[in-house]
Amino acid sequence: MKIWGKISNVGVSEDMSDAEIRAGQLINQANFFCALFSFCFVPCLLFLGLTYYIPFQLATGLLTLFSFYLSYLKKFNASTLFLIFVLTLNLIYFSLCYHNTGIEFFLIPLAAMPFATSKKSNITYIIVAWCILAFFLTKYLAYTLPPRGEIKEPYLTLTFILIISGVFGGMLSTLYSLKKANDKFEENILSRKKEVEEQKNLVEEKQKEILDSIHYAKRIQTALLPNNKYIDKNLNRLKK
Repeated sequence: MKIWGKISNVGVSEDMSDAEIRAGQLINQANFFCALFSFCFVPCLLFLGLTYYIPFQLATGLLTLFSFYLSYLKKFNASTLFLIFVLTLNLIYFSLCYHNTGIEFFLIPLAAMPFATSKKSNITYIIVAWCILAFFLTKYLAYTLPPRGEIKEPYLTLTFILIISGVFGGMLSTLYSLKKANDKFEENILSRKKEVEEQKNLVEEKQKEILDSIHYAKRIQTALLPNNKYIDKNLNRLKK
């Protein structure tokens, strides 16, 4: 879990707010899962005989790793945008090379990812709009352009099942990561709230001690000093 913690906290520092830490960790987790899936899909391509596409898939995996460098520079929004752009281009090209695989459905979890990782609504809208455009563009181009290769049955059905399983797996992993990040986010807020309350109680206690000391010193001073009548009486005696 130490390795997982290091992966999640790439570019994350203690001077960041809880919300920024939460977003950064989610972006890094998304980068990791996307890179892992990109490389793990290579053996599937080899098994299905789609050797033509293996270099493109490896290149996609390597490019997704570049997103970690952007996170290291604390450019988390840029990391998200770059990751989405690389993955959508890969999905579009694969769909054009091999028709009816359902690969374009991976655009669904990609469109949902910025709602968890980006706090800027304009970036979220851009990514969602881009994923929707990419989905319909893929459908249109796949309908009008001939495929680069053909996946025969039963491998075509197997490929479709693997891809749809990957889509649901990606959505579930995204939701799980979001839940874990939200739980930790709420835990940090409660912890800080408790810390603030403890500091407040400590300040109030110290303030009470100081006020008690002042009142005690005032009582001692009042007891030692003569009263006004005594002072007036002696002043009048001295004047005579």
